[in-house]
Amino acid sequence: MFKRRTFIIKLVITILLLLYLIFKIDLDKIVDTFKNTNLMLISVAVFLIFIIYSLRVIKWGVLLSALDIKVSFIRRFKIILIGIFYSFFTPAKAGELARAYFLKRDFTKTIPTILWDKILDAVALVTLSLVFMIIFFRQTIVFAMIVLFVIMLITVLVLLNNRKLISFLSDILKLPDKYKEDYYNSMKSIMQNSRSLLTAYFLAIMYYLSSLVVALLIIKSLNPELNYRLMFAHPIAILIGSIPLTISGLGIRESASIGLFGFYNAAPSYGFSYSILVFAIITLIPGVVGFFLNITDSDKKRVYKNIAGNYYNKHRSKNPAVKLLINKFYKDIGSVIKRTEAKRILELGCGEGHITNEISKYTNAEIIATDLEEDIVRKAKSLYPKFPYMLCSVYDIPFKENSFNCVVAAELLEHLEHPDKALEEISKVTSKYLVVSVPREPLWRIANVLRLSYLSDLGNTPGHVQNWTTGQLRRLLKRHFSKVKIKSSTVWNIALCRK
Repeated sequence: MFKRRTFIIKLVITILLLLYLIFKIDLDKIVDTFKNTNLMLISVAVFLIFIIYSLRVIKWGVLLSALDIKVSFIRRFKIILIGIFYSFFTPAKAGELARAYFLKRDFTKTIPTILWDKILDAVALVTLSLVFMIIFFRQTIVFAMIVLFVIMLITVLVLLNNRKLISFLSDILKLPDKYKEDYYNSMKSIMQNSRSLLTAYFLAIMYYLSSLVVALLIIKSLNPELNYRLMFAHPIAILIGSIPLTISGLGIRESASIGLFGFYNAAPSYGFSYSILVFAIITLIPGVVGFFLNITDSDKKRVYKNIAGNYYNKHRSKNPAVKLLINKFYKDIGSVIKRTEAKRILELGCGEGHITNEISKYTNAEIIATDLEEDIVRKAKSLYPKFPYMLCSVYDIPFKENSFNCVVAAELLEHLEHPDKALEEISKVTSKYLVVSVPREPLWRIANVLRLSYLSDLGNTPGHVQNWTTGQLRRLLKRHFSKVKIKSSTVWNIALCRK
């Protein structure tokens, strides 16, 4: 709840700050600036940024090697881009810690490499910002903000290496003593490896110096007459934008850029437009690439067996929004069941019996509820004892052909490795109808991401090994049933299939 509230507050601050800047500058001027942008120079900048990112990949490799962790260059590149995507949702790019998940190594070793990577990035930014501020920009407020950032950096560095704090946080998280000791030792090992630290720091400096070329291309794309010295505002604006008050530094970074551009008499519209383009080219575009790498990443896919339910019990949620959605789902699937006029219904994957109980309100049919897990069936019996239950695999249904007028598979198919095999078996035991409900993609994932859940799997609920859009679901069901009608119920799709 605290994380969501913080995210909402930052979202509001971000929107208000951007709106304030847009109206203060004049929206028409900003639009005209973007319209006159040299797209050729922007294209070159986009191309170069992926080459420059190679320095970040090499830098992380140096830190991983300090702990004897070997990961290929290509794999590191992919993981860094995925980490950038997750950084959109977190302050100070903390989402890049998701890299540890995709690396699939010991977290007590991989997380320290990511923390040191970010610390060295910050040190490099502070170094270049101070140098460029002294040479090109002499603004008291900028200097004050850099000093504030330095204080924050030192504080974070001390805390990350404080054994007592690590022990305290580990106790709160109920982590074994071995984990906190391994983490502390990994942080200490990297800190004592001066050669690796200096090499990584040098690579961080080179990365930000190289990115000045991208900054210059963006500046000249806006107006060739703009002073080339403005490119040295780049690390200063990024540093100020790292203060965790808004989402991805939006609004703060633009304010800083406007002030720095004003030092060389450049119009505020140029400073604002420059900052937006920098974010788009250096962060947003690589992050979008990371998004697609995330959903196609074969190394992160996991096989779930005998998953009888999800980790989030939506059926008993006290959240008003969730209750509203689930009640609408009950009503919609109930109305579909009612249309079948079935006398005998088999429910597969009944879980704890919540849906069994709800659909019984819409029919007088005999309902036999089944599930694969003995513990789950026992729980369903205790909650809703009026129904007959039995253990049953969807791949091997122990009933004769055409034993039921209707089979219900609610929230089941997405958990199956072989849905076609299951549907083939289902088509044998139903004489007429199959009612199916599955998450409606991509809305289901989007809803999870918006509530900051399952972000490491991009909103995919644990146990969901299949994902279907409405069209994909229809094609799957049409392979086994002659008629398929699909009804959307907010984040679910409910299908009525007929033989």
